[in-house]
Amino acid sequence: MHQLTAHHLRFSLEVESPIELDHHQGSALRGMLFNALRGPRNNPTLGFCTQRHLDTCAECPLVAVCPVASLVATLNPQAGRGRDVPRPYAIVPPQNDKTRYEAGEQLAFGLTLFGNALNLFPYVVMALRQAGAMGLGKRLPRPETNGRYHRGRFAVQSAQAINLLTGEVQDILEPDNPMVQRPDLPVTHAQMVELSQRLLNPALAHAANGHHAVSTYQRGSQAGPVEITLQFKTPTRIIEHKQLLKEPHFSPIFHRLLDRLILLSREFGGITPLDQPEVLDKNELLGLSDQVELVTHDTRWQEVWSFSARQQRKTPISGLVGRATYRAAPGVWAVLLPYLLWGCVIHVGKNAVKGDGIIAVSS
Repeated sequence: MHQLTAHHLRFSLEVESPIELDHHQGSALRGMLFNALRGPRNNPTLGFCTQRHLDTCAECPLVAVCPVASLVATLNPQAGRGRDVPRPYAIVPPQNDKTRYEAGEQLAFGLTLFGNALNLFPYVVMALRQAGAMGLGKRLPRPETNGRYHRGRFAVQSAQAINLLTGEVQDILEPDNPMVQRPDLPVTHAQMVELSQRLLNPALAHAANGHHAVSTYQRGSQAGPVEITLQFKTPTRIIEHKQLLKEPHFSPIFHRLLDRLILLSREFGGITPLDQPEVLDKNELLGLSDQVELVTHDTRWQEVWSFSARQQRKTPISGLVGRATYRAAPGVWAVLLPYLLWGCVIHVGKNAVKGDGIIAVSS
């Protein structure tokens, strides 16, 4: 039975002229990808949009078969919450405070494609290759153009596929090699279940046939409550009862994550894990999430704004960063943890496509 998969790609860019980004680099990277796929209005040889005179994809008669709409302006007239559905990708910006890159330096970022969006991978590679000449980041003066302002240029140097759970790596684009390999290291729900079992059950070393030391799981070894820690690596913005969530209570975070996972699965995976008869339904999962107690947290609210060149205005993408530790019975975690682990891949909350809501889970 088909389920959602995720393919994480890591691109390495070689900077050709200085690139300067805001602290929240994901917004600029997402904008660069959108503009590269769509292409500039005055240069039809770049990008893939054939109806650039239109203001939105919703007006386009080709929206159902357009790679631009499929990736960055997803629409579904039959969707339960309206035509807009989650975009089938998420940016993973550089996890550092560096905002300026000089010529000759490397800028690396991640891009995760969900489900059948992998079929559009060739468009992503072609768009990124074209984007280098269009530039990235703030407009800076260039001496070679008599001080006129331009965005920093770059070239795609290499790319890898990385399984975010197993750590496996596959080279899909190598320097000086025009050939691109199809990514083949998917994250699956079965892997989420396997990892959750490892987190909940301590490993015991034993000898296999008296020759090799291996590990097995001591199932049911933890009778008392189990603590799980979430690290909010980038601003995590959760809306609960029309209010911003300023304290990391588990239930609203899990609720938003589950909603996102279900929508991504239905739109791009063909089926959601909740459609399997042996799995509890959404309401039962949310009921179990109410049993998870916030034990302690060291989080703060990070104020961040994103500028939209298309809308010509700033929008808030602030959220919680830091750590929070939660406690629940082992049986509760056994059910919830595989879904919680999906948050490490699909992100949680608002602005996930720009790199907000990146979390890490540990025991």
